[in-house]
Amino acid sequence: PPSRSTWTSDAKEAHVIKRLVVGETYTLREEFAPYGYLKATDIQFTVEDTGKVQHVEMKDEVPTGSIVGRYR
Repeated sequence: PPSRSTWTSDAKEAHVIKRLVVGETYTLREEFAPYGYLKATDIQFTVEDTGKVQHVEMKDEVPTGSIVGRYR
């Protein structure tokens, strides 16, 4: 099984990683967020013995905040 898999995400197509071991826990980690987005929090998942494709989704958030100023 892969100890590390890297790729550039594409909003139109899912990335598939094959040959993961049932019962093992893996970490999905984003190394760099696209410009204008916050880096996503790591996601840990354990491969279940279901015989089905399992989905793990990671989404970046847009930073939000307030600007406080004084007008004269």
